[in-house]
Amino acid sequence: MERQAERTVRRLPPLNAIRVFDAAARHASFKRAANELNVTHGAVSRQIALLEEWFGAPLFRRLNRRVALTEEGWSLFTEVSPALDRIALAAAVLTQRRTSTALTVNAPPTFLMRWLIPRLPRFVRQHPTIEVRLTASIKPVEFDNGNYDLAIRRLRVIPPGLQHSTLLPEMRMPVCSPDLLSRTRITEAKDLQSQVLIHTASAPAAWPEWFEGVGCKGAVRAEHALSFEEMFYAVQAAINGLGIALVPAALVADDIEAGRLVFPLPLLETRDHAYRAIYKPNAEKERALAEFANWLVNEGEAAHAAVRLLLEKRPKPAKGRRSKAVAISEFS
Repeated sequence: MERQAERTVRRLPPLNAIRVFDAAARHASFKRAANELNVTHGAVSRQIALLEEWFGAPLFRRLNRRVALTEEGWSLFTEVSPALDRIALAAAVLTQRRTSTALTVNAPPTFLMRWLIPRLPRFVRQHPTIEVRLTASIKPVEFDNGNYDLAIRRLRVIPPGLQHSTLLPEMRMPVCSPDLLSRTRITEAKDLQSQVLIHTASAPAAWPEWFEGVGCKGAVRAEHALSFEEMFYAVQAAINGLGIALVPAALVADDIEAGRLVFPLPLLETRDHAYRAIYKPNAEKERALAEFANWLVNEGEAAHAAVRLLLEKRPKPAKGRRSKAVAISEFS
């Protein structure tokens, strides 16, 4: 056991001198190494001399206004510098773990998949000390039993005692595949009633509300309906040409830009429905919650602007085939 213990003892050179040596080798200058380490030029010289004595070999050639590594010095530097980088990285990771704040965010599945997750890398880069954990749900917000710090929901009324930020107006939009639109005639809202309309269990009243909002009342016949549990299934069904889905515009803006979806009619924006970030006051996570909520608002404004740009690019109806206009209020 003693012999085994002896074999595991590391014989290391003076580690502070190694750190000084690395700085001097990187800068090819004792003076610049001294500036980096905030010590005197003489202190650097003494540490290098100590190291050269320990190895029994010169590590630098002293030139006029700089130093150059000897063969022995270069051999040492190629091993020492990566090792110090690994130590620095390990220290940074450990420090970040100790100082980071974990933030659990709960949102509807489609919002997570099609809006939040694609944008989340930007937040991670900007806020490396905030660890965002995502969960999905469409249930009513319950912070006491929900095990999350911030929730994103489509709401008209905010529960009392909660802080909130408005991210996006709902801006519901009928969308379908370009192929489906090329095979049918849709010039106004009532034309949709003869199409296969895609419904979702998470928003059962969406189509009736939309028809009422554009002044076109009337029940949709069951044989022209297709239903899914979640909205992301409805979006995919529309992409594959199964029918026309009614979805929040910001969630499919990328699909419209890429040509996977088109919107045959103007959208309807409802001022009382919006995606909102909701959270309880929490002294321990106050900074993280505020920064994440502010980031969501900024991303929401950018997404809203992108949708408005898509509307401006929308082809005008052919003469004699005007679509029924729908007023679109400004985002507030």
